[in-house]
Amino acid sequence: MAGAERADSSSEGGEVNDGFCPECYGIGRGKLEKRDVPGFREIIVRAFECEDCGFKADEVQLAGQYDSQGVRLRLAVPLGDAATLGRQVLKSDTATISVPELEFEIGAGSYVPFAGDLTTVADVLMQACKNLNMNQAERRAADADTAGKIDAFIQELEEYAAGKHAFTFEVEDPAGNSFIGGSDGGPANAASGDPQLTVERFARTPAQESRMGLAMPDEFLPYDGAGEAVAAPASAPGRLILRVEAVGGFTAVARQPVDVFIHNSFIVSTACSSCSARAVEVRSSGGVSAQGSRLRLRVEQPADLERAVLQSASASIAVPELELALSTGSNAGMATNVGQLIGNLAEQLGSNPALAPGGTEHAEGAEEERAEWASFLASLRAFAKLEQPWTLELTDPLDSSFIAAPAGAAEGQNPRLTRVMYDRPPDENEHFGLAAGGAAAPIA
Repeated sequence: MAGAERADSSSEGGEVNDGFCPECYGIGRGKLEKRDVPGFREIIVRAFECEDCGFKADEVQLAGQYDSQGVRLRLAVPLGDAATLGRQVLKSDTATISVPELEFEIGAGSYVPFAGDLTTVADVLMQACKNLNMNQAERRAADADTAGKIDAFIQELEEYAAGKHAFTFEVEDPAGNSFIGGSDGGPANAASGDPQLTVERFARTPAQESRMGLAMPDEFLPYDGAGEAVAAPASAPGRLILRVEAVGGFTAVARQPVDVFIHNSFIVSTACSSCSARAVEVRSSGGVSAQGSRLRLRVEQPADLERAVLQSASASIAVPELELALSTGSNAGMATNVGQLIGNLAEQLGSNPALAPGGTEHAEGAEEERAEWASFLASLRAFAKLEQPWTLELTDPLDSSFIAAPAGAAEGQNPRLTRVMYDRPPDENEHFGLAAGGAAAPIA
């Protein structure tokens, strides 16, 4: 990484501060400065140097906005060409680095090199060797054959880093936030013509925009009446699209619009492309209803389990057959269906050790308590599969919850569901901060 200092770029004086050295754990000196990289853009660099061990690193943060297109860079590295191996490289956390001759790839978000490090072609390969060599001693003891193959690959990769082979160094970045410096410190990304470096610009795919946070994942896009996904609006450079759908366009369960009678509620859908975690949350906005609502659904048919449910954070849940009642605030607002709601509830209760019966294993009555708790959870799971009819009750003092009609029901009909409006008692008004201000704000 020290070779990165050779780059020809203008800089401005910046803030200087001390920090811990990751190599010797001593105190090093860091300097935060702006640099204008010719052929690329302005970047913010934290240049760190440790006087004790000599460690140097340039950590980069990009100033400005995303590029409107992705970039694909291919650098031809001739045999024994030290100048090309020393070319400056910036790999952003959305970029992929590959060496086709070795069928070797460093994926987006990988820490080889650390995303945002200003480094060189040779240093990228050597850092990969260093990471591959981690835990090799344990691997040799557990699986000598696999460890031997990794050792052989590391040796070959080191030869490439030393210039003993000609190869191609490729960087693909959908965000357009990576670059390869020019020869002899010239402009980056072949801005002035570079016979060894080819640059290709490309339009990002919807999946790439989704991973970058510039567009909504396909599963959360609104759907038209025919069940086809409506195209997402094109993203602009530097623009983060946060799509919040009004309840009237709710499609999270059946992927069809749901006619609703509640007001000023929003469904916020989030998804992580790295770990696949997803969440669909209901939030209320605007005026507060003058009355609360009680929804009571008798679940008797399989179609009832598929009913869409919007449960706001202000609602309480009850299942009278099991004498189960969860008070307001026990769960965050969620958009789901009846079967998933009760199934998730069973999983949450079953996985929480604080709710399990206490006492030591041989304490009096402990075995009976555990048996009752197991029977309770089994009944809850049975309700999620509709092994017997049961009742779901949602009480919402702010009237921001909803249970949809079953599929195939006639327009305006919602069988087995009753909805009762009630005047909030003083303690509920006080709980939601409505007591001091007098009457609740009316709804338009």
